[in-house]
Amino acid sequence: SCLRPNPRSSLVSWARRCVYETCFRVSWKKCAKGKEIQWIGVVFELRLISAELALTITERLMRDIREECDAMMGSAVVGLRRTGRLAGKLSWAAGVAPRSRWAASCLYAAVAAATKDVADGTEDRRRAKRHDSRRKEHLIHTKRIILALVWSAAFWRAKDKALTRVVSLRPTFFEFELQLDASPWGIGGVLWSTGEPRVALQYFADDVAQADASALD
Repeated sequence: SCLRPNPRSSLVSWARRCVYETCFRVSWKKCAKGKEIQWIGVVFELRLISAELALTITERLMRDIREECDAMMGSAVVGLRRTGRLAGKLSWAAGVAPRSRWAASCLYAAVAAATKDVADGTEDRRRAKRHDSRRKEHLIHTKRIILALVWSAAFWRAKDKALTRVVSLRPTFFEFELQLDASPWGIGGVLWSTGEPRVALQYFADDVAQADASALD
């Protein structure tokens, strides 16, 4: 007899794929199991009836990001590891709020640039020119990341409650429109997607030969 697919297993597979597509990197061996789990400040809720995956950033994670941004803005320099940890939190939260990902990218770029300066000797040359000869390769000037800090603090402060992103686990279908036209010299067509904006998905065009005209006459 044929084995019938398990709808629950199919939805779980879709959920795992959806988590991957939203740029989350999850260690499945360490995760809790169930229709609702929490992992590093993000709640994953599998809605079986509506076939949706709800991703919710907890108020605690948003508060941690705000407080860390405020604290770092109050210092002239911050540690590279500390900056990297904040970048990790911002990148994780950006899985739910994609528009905030640029701030994490700025922090990662600053850490990478500072690390490169240490590796190629640029930081040593700077230290030789300073009156203060103490080693500062583990530090980064806050002004290099101030825009990302200010924006992130304001963005996550504006969220006075948990932020949720809902992702459908059903296949996406759309309506389309086929437009055709012909003349004594040629024939063509365009496959359009409906809705706004209207997008041309595919097209074709070809010349009409005398033999074609005779066959269609």
